Amino acid sequence: MALWPARTSELFRAAAFVLAALCGCAATVPVRPHAPTPTGAAPTVKQITDVLQARDRALATFRAQARLDYTSPQQSFRSTQVIVVRAPSRARIDVIHPFGVSYTVATDGKQLSAYDRRKSVFYEGQAGAESFRHFIGVPLGATELAAVLRGVPPALGDKRWQPVQPTEGGWLLRRVLGGGGTLEFVVDANSYEPLRVKISGDRDRHEVEVAYEDYRDVSGIRVPYRINVSFRDGSHLELEYQNVQRGVVLADEAFHIDRPAGARSVNIDTEGTGGT
Repeated sequence: MALWPARTSELFRAAAFVLAALCGCAATVPVRPHAPTPTGAAPTVKQITDVLQARDRALATFRAQARLDYTSPQQSFRSTQVIVVRAPSRARIDVIHPFGVSYTVATDGKQLSAYDRRKSVFYEGQAGAESFRHFIGVPLGATELAAVLRGVPPALGDKRWQPVQPTEGGWLLRRVLGGGGTLEFVVDANSYEPLRVKISGDRDRHEVEVAYEDYRDVSGIRVPYRINVSFRDGSHLELEYQNVQRGVVLADEAFHIDRPAGARSVNIDTEGTGGT
């Protein structure tokens, strides 16, 4: 996984474990055994992307409680978060401890702000991919991050698609990314629900593979309740959603944190050289 400076708050470590499920290091996610390969004529790219774009609209706003279980050769970590997302690029994560919210990280698509309540440290900076990459090991922009958290494959676009191919478990779509890499994702053979997403070889991103599982109905739309990721170094992460809501009203203020009075301020764009 990407490393962060030693002085970075535990806030970013906790958020990293949530967000590293979306990217981080090269990953190999086990495929469910005995998943059949579809037969017959393959659907067109447009048929599949039309369904995925409809999912994107249906999941434009999203709130859920999530249980995180992370293990690696060096450490293990468990926590509960409340995740709130509004398309196309807004997200907020509150890390819950027994006595309430201990850390919050939020982005409005342009700015990244965060607050470590136990240490009374406030962080703020640009929400570009480099900020996420350097401080919490997440080489995705805010738009991509919000898409993946909602169970929608990132970087769909409408260009550079190769013909749809059958694969174990469903249909495989592949396209070349602007950064020179490749996006691959597998959708269910019948529903076209996303099952696996992989980005590789892109100069702006690390290798990433994510598996979506345990789909359940949420107000007429099936939503993946579990994200599983296994990393090359033997680490494993499971993010399990609970109490999912969609179509919720989310104010702009939910995706920005004002500096609390008395908190020390850190400019994350300059690697922790901020004022107080």
